[in-house]
Amino acid sequence: MLYIIVLIAIGYTFSKHRDVVLGYDVHRVTGHIGTTLIQNDFIVTDTSPRVLNVGDIVTFKHDQAMKLGPITDRSGNDAFFVLHRQRSQTPVLRSNIHGKVVYIWFSWDSGIRWERFPKYVPDR
Repeated sequence: MLYIIVLIAIGYTFSKHRDVVLGYDVHRVTGHIGTTLIQNDFIVTDTSPRVLNVGDIVTFKHDQAMKLGPITDRSGNDAFFVLHRQRSQTPVLRSNIHGKVVYIWFSWDSGIRWERFPKYVPDR
């Protein structure tokens, strides 16, 4: 019985906190980021990137929700401007950046889009 409880606890930890424990997280794209990411791409993000550069696509927290966009400019060591909804640049602190997009692991639109995955998202 203890064995089952331990397995459940470990499974819960890995599923809910994989970003901290394993250093990655997965998301589904709900809009378009140019031609690099399109709607219904499923992506993997590195949640502990060492370096962030202009042009990198990142996930970030804004207004209590997870957003996705490319870094357009840098403001010092701890702040970035991220293009949000293809309209405006949103200032984002480094502590609010959740991860850097590194890989498309699946893509779907009324059928599997085989040409879209598996594919690394290039560094800028």
